[in-house]
Amino acid sequence: MRRKIEIILSFLVVISVIGIGLIGYAQPNIPKENIPADIPPDMSKQIERLYSSDSEERKDAAYNLGEIEMGVKATSAIPFLIEVLKDEDWRVRKNAAWALGKIGAKEAVVPLKEELKDKAAEALIEALKDEDEDEDVQEYAAEALVKIGTPAVEPLIAVLTDKDEDWQVREYAVWALGEIGEPRAVEPLIGVLEDEDDDWEVRKNAAWALGEIGDERAVKPLIGALEDDDEDVQGNAAE
Repeated sequence: MRRKIEIILSFLVVISVIGIGLIGYAQPNIPKENIPADIPPDMSKQIERLYSSDSEERKDAAYNLGEIEMGVKATSAIPFLIEVLKDEDWRVRKNAAWALGKIGAKEAVVPLKEELKDKAAEALIEALKDEDEDEDVQEYAAEALVKIGTPAVEPLIAVLTDKDEDWQVREYAVWALGEIGEPRAVEPLIGVLEDEDDDWEVRKNAAWALGEIGDERAVKPLIGALEDDDEDVQGNAAE
């Protein structure tokens, strides 16, 4: 009798594990029938693969969507890639973030609608705070946020003002703001530069970012940073 119970329990455990594997991944929260009918078959096929229960297939599909040269039609993949930024597999999230940046970088792509940019920025900020703290996911998310540009500025500033964020997340946010070059970021970046309690790498990037933006409001704070305790912060302030 005991042996039968053990067999039954083992069977239930196996079924539970299989069940978790089948429902644990994040499918795009978009009905498959919403995949545009007027896009090339290769692209449609890759978007459909994002719905697969196989993480390898989802990972490859996200990567392929970044590689496909579809010009303006490439933007059709963006809503689906945004959705899989929530995938349980960090490799899928990494490739989705990379693909979003790659699509945004293509010269043939028309400007995205502002609401879509806002949604992409919000999802990429969450990817920047990747729960597994995977640096590839964070790096690609930061690069994609730079491609989005102005709509990403306020969410990135919010990362800086939230002192609870991991220093690496703040470092990537500072870098992205410097690359975007938006004057609205100057005051928050000065706050970071002058915060002696912040990590030196974040302060170092803040000095660099302020130099990239080139706003005169940063001159005095940068002169003050020449006396920072860290020589790398001093170097970036001088430069």
